[in-house]
Amino acid sequence: MARPDPSSDSSADRQVIQQLQQELQALRQRVQQYEIELSSAQDSDRFRTIFDQTFQFIGLLSPDGILLEANQAALTFGGLTRSQVIGKPFWQAHWWTLSPEIQTRLQRAIAQARLGEFVRYEVEVLGTGRASTVIDFSIQPVKDEAGQVQWLVAEGRDISELKQAEDTLNSFFDSASLMMGIVELVGDEDVLHIRDNDAAARFFGTTPEQTRQKRSSEMGTSPEQIQLWMHH
Repeated sequence: MARPDPSSDSSADRQVIQQLQQELQALRQRVQQYEIELSSAQDSDRFRTIFDQTFQFIGLLSPDGILLEANQAALTFGGLTRSQVIGKPFWQAHWWTLSPEIQTRLQRAIAQARLGEFVRYEVEVLGTGRASTVIDFSIQPVKDEAGQVQWLVAEGRDISELKQAEDTLNSFFDSASLMMGIVELVGDEDVLHIRDNDAAARFFGTTPEQTRQKRSSEMGTSPEQIQLWMHH
């Protein structure tokens, strides 16, 4: 009888062991990928929770102005769903359709931010039922390690109540019978008028518009009177 070749058994064992090692390595890679995906999902959930709990309106844009994310406050204000706005040009969303001028200005702001510039201005936007409000709006570019703009973060804060308070204050300021003005001292010799109410302008025999950025000396006030005002 022929004796079994021990070298063939050893070769077969090595193949089995090699196959088991490959399968084990593949299993480890699948487990690692699952852990990465699970961590990413948890991070995404945490991000979404924080993102949606803010009271400000927040959106994440691509550098060319495509809306990638919007928080719940912004969606609720506009009466919108994510599917109605995500993946579309930001300026075409309902919030900005009050006028073509508002949309054009937003496009210019996005173009500025894409170049790395921070942009901020006040603008009127649309909510549900064609109701509008004034927001303090900004776009902040987010850059990668190479200094390239990767995303744009758009934020809006409702300032409609503040604007109403300003209107009330302005109305009181303009209609008051007492002389009122906002001025700036120019050295120790003169007073620069930033804004005067009607009563103050009448004292100078002119209008509030004509007193702006004028010095008291230019409007005929004596040096003695100017010194008295500066003293007080």
